[in-house]
Amino acid sequence: MILLLTVVGTTAAAGEMARRPWLDPNTKEPFFPLGWYEWENGCIGRPTGRQALADAKSSLNEMAAEGANTVNFHNTWQCAEDDAELTEEVALWQEYLDYARDRNVKVITFLNAREWARLFDEQGIAAKRRLRRLIKALSQHPALLGYNISDEPECRAEPVEPLGRMRRLIRDWDVNPDHLVQVVFNHVPYEDYCRQDWKEYLPVLDTFQVDRYPICRQFSYFSHGAGDPGAWGVGRCAWELSHAVAALEDSAHRNPVIVLQGMGK
Repeated sequence: MILLLTVVGTTAAAGEMARRPWLDPNTKEPFFPLGWYEWENGCIGRPTGRQALADAKSSLNEMAAEGANTVNFHNTWQCAEDDAELTEEVALWQEYLDYARDRNVKVITFLNAREWARLFDEQGIAAKRRLRRLIKALSQHPALLGYNISDEPECRAEPVEPLGRMRRLIRDWDVNPDHLVQVVFNHVPYEDYCRQDWKEYLPVLDTFQVDRYPICRQFSYFSHGAGDPGAWGVGRCAWELSHAVAALEDSAHRNPVIVLQGMGK
């Protein structure tokens, strides 16, 4: 598990992003998400399907016991190759969201914009029909908080267009404006080994998160020079976050969503 601390987000209004807090999509009251960014086991070589659901339920029990109210759930149930697979994935989602609702935990779901763009190219209208069915099913559940459409796109140099297309489709098919569409960035500000400037993605997002790892067992805690060991310490974490905030001061996106987290086995 990875600790997630979400501070505040933005949303789109009349074609531009407005400064505003996160709102509970159901009550419209201010909502402060505090919880976990979790990679479902199937994403890292563990079981998928029903076994992954059982593991995810166990994690929700732990989260609820710790007082968490949100999980950003990065999972494999989100890019079906055909209608039969989609039916299975919708059933998994329904059971997972029901379980989260019963424990007062809201869910930010992962929808991989890059993979859906591939399916649109290969299968056209059939893939678009499946995505519409999935978003309609997710959007009607009271446990849904929002959508995460990419993880660290700046590190992978993902094109902006598929992310913008995904956000437009979500906005077309999900009528609740408080189901915010976001990505999670890592290297902020832009660095030489990231192939695309993270700020280029901001116009197609409602909100965003910034990962930083003040505790990471694989690397040194403090900067010792060039390379990875110097990129993951607490000093570097504070420096990058301060520059991220400064970079946003004169933009419409003035509410970075900070993820303070640890990583390790």
